[in-house]
Amino acid sequence: MPCVSESAAEMILQRLPTVTQPEVQMLHAMWQGGDAAIRARAWQHGKDALADHGAAQRYEEANSAVGRWVRDYATGRIGMYSNVLDASFHDQDRMEMRMQAAPAVLDAILGSLIGEALPTDEVETLLGPWNAVFGADEGSEPTDTTDVATT
Repeated sequence: MPCVSESAAEMILQRLPTVTQPEVQMLHAMWQGGDAAIRARAWQHGKDALADHGAAQRYEEANSAVGRWVRDYATGRIGMYSNVLDASFHDQDRMEMRMQAAPAVLDAILGSLIGEALPTDEVETLLGPWNAVFGADEGSEPTDTTDVATT
């Protein structure tokens, strides 16, 4: 069984443009309520696993995509006397909420990419906020592939 799942991480990235503000807020709240000690341990193990399985570049690409999602907030307007793009307060609030939710998104991407190489509690911590908001089908692939015989 492969340890790196790019398709699961890609599902998260594809979902980002349609994430609503209430979902962003819930994602951040779920992440904040998580176990910080397990999350820190999961990050360390995850970074090691990324390097061990040659997936560090893929994670960096995903990290850049999340950064673009966070910054894609300004509807903007060009002032009559200036060529400066001016974001509204609403747009700035939206960007700040996305910034707060970005760690949960990055955790989910890390858990999706390399979760099979991590202990279960760490995977659940990384994927938990995303799965709580969007469901386990978006961003995580089943780790148990045992076939159940039906009779």
